[in-house]
Amino acid sequence: MCVSLARQVSDPGGGLEGIRQAIDLKIAALRAHKSQMNDWDPEPRIREWSAQSAKGKEMAYAESFRVITLESDEDWEERKGKVG
Repeated sequence: MCVSLARQVSDPGGGLEGIRQAIDLKIAALRAHKSQMNDWDPEPRIREWSAQSAKGKEMAYAESFRVITLESDEDWEERKGKVG
């Protein structure tokens, strides 16, 4: 079995995805974690970080990510670490 995960990272060395359509949902989800957010409103900071990631990329807001592919030990051994 092979599983791929996308993990948000601060270094845009992987990929960059526009999140203009999802940023409001992301902020709402963070606000829903009241026990972790307390009185802090994440909206200004999230918009700032996302706008900074998108700067010069023809998008309003973006997140950088890196794709990590996991596979079974058996598959890894069969391929001897070779991709493809």
